[in-house]
This record gives sequence, C-alpha cells and structure tokens, in this order.
Amino acid sequence: MRNIAMSIKTHAAKLFAPPHKADMALRTSMLACRTHTDLTWHDIATLHGLPVAQPAFSRATVTYHRRTNPDFDHRYQRLFDHAQELQRAAGFANANLKRGLTSPPSRVRN
Repeated sequence: MRNIAMSIKTHAAKLFAPPHKADMALRTSMLACRTHTDLTWHDIATLHGLPVAQPAFSRATVTYHRRTNPDFDHRYQRLFDHAQELQRAAGFANANLKRGLTSPPSRVRN
C-alpha cells in the first residue's frame, strides 16, 4: 500500500504542478491515498511530510475547489482514476478484501 501511496503522491504533483498551488497537490494526494489505500491518516501525513493530517481541512479545501474550478475538478478526477487503477493493478480492488484490510478486527464477546 505504501508503494501505491507514493505513486499517487507523484502523480498528484504532476497534475497539480505550477501554476497550481503546491498545497492542492498535497491535499488531493492525501485524499486519494486515504480512499485507495489502507494507510491511516497519520501514515499518510508522515508520507507527505506533515506533522498532522488535517483530514477535515483537506476535504473542505478540495470540495470547495471542485465546486468552483472545472479544471481542478477534471484534474482531481484524473488523479482518482489513476489511484483506482493502481489499486486494481495491485490486486486490492475487491470490495471484500478492501473492507478486510481497512477495518479493525472485530472483538469477540463471550
């Protein structure tokens, strides 16, 4: 999963290269990593060189720009399509498998 996240991060940097803000590449990459990998927000923040992830801020920023900027929305969709393809190629696209990887183990009660 870490390799997938690194590929997502690299692709986001290409899609959101200047004149876009560097923060846009970071925030979109983090959301794509959270959606398409089993990494925690803490792991994703570390991978992106941040001390904390700020998931609510990332979601709000990306949502605003998707609504107000059609070019941003198109690039964002391309990033998510790329991330989904990486996930599929790695064999993690099966819904049951993904749920098993990303869900905490259930506790058995006696």
